Amino acid sequence: MRTRMHALSMLAAAAAASADGQLGEWFVAAEGEISATNDSIWNAGVGDRYRVEYDLDLTGLLNGGNPAVYEGTATITLTVADEPPLVLTDLCLVRVGNPGGVPQISFVFNNNDPAVPDTRLFDLTLLGEPGQPIFSPFEPPLVSDVALASPTLNALNSRAFEAIDDQQTATLSANADAFEAFLVDDPPQITAQPAAATIADPNDTVVLTVGAVGPGLQYQWRRDGVPLSDGPNIDGAATATLSIDAQPIDTGVYDCVVSNVNGSVTTAEAALGVRTACPADQNFDGFVTPADFNAWVLNFNSGC
Repeated sequence: MRTRMHALSMLAAAAAASADGQLGEWFVAAEGEISATNDSIWNAGVGDRYRVEYDLDLTGLLNGGNPAVYEGTATITLTVADEPPLVLTDLCLVRVGNPGGVPQISFVFNNNDPAVPDTRLFDLTLLGEPGQPIFSPFEPPLVSDVALASPTLNALNSRAFEAIDDQQTATLSANADAFEAFLVDDPPQITAQPAAATIADPNDTVVLTVGAVGPGLQYQWRRDGVPLSDGPNIDGAATATLSIDAQPIDTGVYDCVVSNVNGSVTTAEAALGVRTACPADQNFDGFVTPADFNAWVLNFNSGC
């Protein structure tokens, strides 16, 4: 029966995909702590960390109800505690809607191949806040779109993730405290900007951080438009977090270029001012020279 229903659903999805075009390739990941298990397969205990990833090819609409159901295929990777990752590929359904007025998105992966031992059902369900717009299959939600803090908000039946083996005997339930999703062919998206302005004393540690989502991200921090590299007082110039052992010469305007093969995006500017023990050293080069007067004039003309 499942084979026939699967064939029919694939035909429906193919028809929808040909009419509406490809919905896209997604990457979805969630992680958190296991809240309940009667484990006989996963070697997991309550409080262990898990991470589940879906490499999802979403192809078409299967059912237009509420929630609407979209069909595709996915490769799922589940890592529990220190166990080796479990990797499977098969049918995956995505449900989006707002039953009861609460936006909901679910990823239901069903590996039911008798040739694969211990096949499983994986269900990742996340909710938005009541009254939010319905999630879209064309635009994966950002972490700010889903309510992760409270298990009674972020998942049906107080769980975000559930895994069940093919004999319905081994189950694993968990909440989610981190989530990300993006289209595989999308350029990066900035999700958190660095602090806009910082005043520091010499030898203070200043940390600038950017949040971004997207595949294959690369980072390049800049000061006054010039790319930085790690050195005696700079660390993390090519990462999401830049650490500066502040010196007067580090005064300037910082930003970060986040890029991947699909494009790039630049953060908002973050100004850093480092106090100097010598007020006459206006350009912070460690010397008092005529150049400091020119710097003072420039600062004066620029105003506050």
